[in-house]
Amino acid sequence: MLLKLLQDPLPADKNEKKFTEIIHSMIETSVTLHDKIKLYLSKLIVKETNLKLLHELFQYYNPILLFNIDKQTYLHKIFNQYEQRSCDFYIKWFEYFLCDINYVETTQEWYHFELLINKWLDKVEEDRLLFRQIMVQMDNLLDQLSYIESNKANNRRFTYFVKNMIDRNFKRSSISDAIVNVGSNVSNKIFIEEFGRKFKDEYFLPNKYKIKTMQTFNNPLMILIELNKRKEIVHLVKRLLEICCDAIEIGHDELLEHTLERPSNDTLIYFILFEDCFIKISLRQNILNQLTNFWNVWEEKGLRTRQIRCWQNFTSNQRYYFNEIWNLVRIFAKKNYEVKRLFDKQYQEILRMIKLKENIVNCLNAYCSESSDKEKYLVLLQSLQQKIDEGGVQ
Repeated sequence: MLLKLLQDPLPADKNEKKFTEIIHSMIETSVTLHDKIKLYLSKLIVKETNLKLLHELFQYYNPILLFNIDKQTYLHKIFNQYEQRSCDFYIKWFEYFLCDINYVETTQEWYHFELLINKWLDKVEEDRLLFRQIMVQMDNLLDQLSYIESNKANNRRFTYFVKNMIDRNFKRSSISDAIVNVGSNVSNKIFIEEFGRKFKDEYFLPNKYKIKTMQTFNNPLMILIELNKRKEIVHLVKRLLEICCDAIEIGHDELLEHTLERPSNDTLIYFILFEDCFIKISLRQNILNQLTNFWNVWEEKGLRTRQIRCWQNFTSNQRYYFNEIWNLVRIFAKKNYEVKRLFDKQYQEILRMIKLKENIVNCLNAYCSESSDKEKYLVLLQSLQQKIDEGGVQ
């Protein structure tokens, strides 16, 4: 009340103005009052109930009355007190001292803000339960800071808080827990976008090899798949899957290897084709389009001999997954027959050509053994065999 009184405009009436000035002088020059305020603040164990008082104390800051009491130093000192404090304490502290409406964008003000918010973040991060409680309140905190920043030339404080809160969320949790913490509690679009960017840049892209080979340990894509199966935070998982899949590139040779040459159920392509979480992802559509193109080319130009040999030499597991993959392609491409029919037909054609070649060789040996151009025909037949081995059936 005294501090507010010192900041109130002086009355217009001359007598009232003079009387008010005398009161101001008495307050500001009172050594006893100075000492009592300083003693009170030095001994105060700050609790949630005291925060509003401190907020008003510094909001109506008077450099004379509060001489030798520095706001920043005192606020830092609060966190050095060994007191067990509730989540509400940290929420109110954030509201009163980090959402300061009188903040001005200067180098010194920014420096003080950084120190204060990092101190607050340190305390929140230390306590697992407190961190979870703060995450539950995250949208509320973001709304408060966003509202204060909306009248500023930039939203530097808001951006700094978002980035550092996300950093600490990943730092103190497993990837899975970090995703659940955000997906279960936060809906703020800016926070979600920044979380997605960090997940992609620092956890997805550096692990591309694990993702391509579908290793299970700390594979961010596998983590997203498992979270989707648990039906948790589906909206965030879907968003992260879209971000990640946009960064995945699958080439022609890789696609053939995992769907024809060595089909199995532990490849990235298999997961994308058969896990429910990828059904509406554009990467899955692109893969199916490419596989449909393969099928169309095989119909038009024929299979390569080595592809048919791969098919012929499948293990039982490989044949099972080959049929599963290409049955999905058949449904997608609206084909009216199974791809194995195409392989079998062209395999029979290879057998026919091999049989024809053997018959010609037998005829040459039986009826043209002394012919001068026998060797010429044998060379031509060998060339035909090489073309069959290296090229296509047609």
